[in-house]
This record gives sequence, structure tokens and C-alpha cells, in this order.
Amino acid sequence: MENEKKALTALVIDAEYVDAVAFDFIVNFERMLGRRVQQADLCDWLTCLSLDAGLRPGEEHEINASWLHEAHTPKLQNWALQEGEYAFQHVEYHNSLGNFELNAYPVETELTNKADFFVESLRVLAGMENVERILLVPDFDSYGKQLLSAIPDQKDVTLFVMEPFKDRRCYVENLGYSLAHALGIKGEELS
Repeated sequence: MENEKKALTALVIDAEYVDAVAFDFIVNFERMLGRRVQQADLCDWLTCLSLDAGLRPGEEHEINASWLHEAHTPKLQNWALQEGEYAFQHVEYHNSLGNFELNAYPVETELTNKADFFVESLRVLAGMENVERILLVPDFDSYGKQLLSAIPDQKDVTLFVMEPFKDRRCYVENLGYSLAHALGIKGEELS
């Protein structure tokens, strides 16, 4: 079975949304904690999201992270990235969860908008046989209802939002825990 493709975990992220949430966390936690908060560690955050979605170390997962960003947005402002830009096109790294591949896709507003591009990405992933899990980090307040209607029955889907709710179509997890961890904020600091 050497030629058999591994099951893929596909992660789709709204880059501007998650960058804005990271900024809000940095500003608010710096005030609350009375100390400087580092930029979010991208690799640490992706690992935490994957763990929150049920992936476990030792199983050698294949995780493909797709960042959907506005074409005019040159870089993420609040994330510790090499060169600080969307320079991670086809970048790969490996840790205890498995292999991560990062790609960035610009949303060309002459052709589509972020909501439609996000939903269409979900539909394409739902149709791919080798995709086992789909993890979504959308701007839920902006286009969440549109996204929920596109969630496939046949896939294991986890939706990351700031205010979790119950939904029968997917697992819903809190985005804030993984982001706080990636920003270096410890639980004991919040007690």
C-alpha cells in the first residue's frame, strides 16, 4: 500500500479575519496583563487548531493550510512569519502531528468575494476523496450562515469561532484558546 494516498486534513483560513482577531487579542491582553504580548506564532497556532479538531500526535497527519486573503493585503501584521508576508506559498514543515503545507490564495474582487471564495473552497474540499477532515476559520459574523449551508454531511468538519454554538452539521470549537496560546498567553496569567 505504498502508493496509497494519506488522508488529508484541509484547513481554510480567512487571513484578514484571523489577523484582526490576533490584533484585538494583543491590544486587550497587553492592557489586562500589563506586559507586551508577542506576535502570534503561526506554526504553534496551526498545531493547536489541529489538536482542538481531534488530531493526535503519532498518527503522522497530512495537514494543508490554505490562507484566503484579499489581493490588496500584502502581509499579515500580527503573526510571526518568515519575512512577515504571504511568502509561505508551498512552504512545508513537520512536527509531532505530521506534515503541514501552507499556501496562500488571493481573492480577486473582480471575480469573486471572500465569502463566495470561502464557500466554494469548502465545496471543492468536500468533493475530494482524500480529504478526511476540514477545519474552517472564517469571519463567521460576516458570512457564517452562507458557510453553514455549504457544510457537507460526508466529511468531518470543525468550525472555529469566537463564540461557540451547537450545530448538527459540524463540530464547533473556540478559536480564542489556540490563538491565546500562540500569542504566549498562559492560563495562569488569566486567573
